[in-house]
Amino acid sequence: MITVDGLPVAALRPLHQRPRWINGAEFARRVAGRQADPALRDELKRLAPDTTDDISF
Repeated sequence: MITVDGLPVAALRPLHQRPRWINGAEFARRVAGRQADPALRDELKRLAPDTTDDISF
């Protein structure tokens, strides 16, 4: 609750309620086709060259 001079004037709340948990398939659907910025991807590869590519899912 937001107040002015002790009187409530507004309520601060999320515009949309998002789920707190989604399953793996839904997560994959949401992120499919999204790519990291190439410059960021290259910088992260330079800073942390190790990968998890050898882990199967």
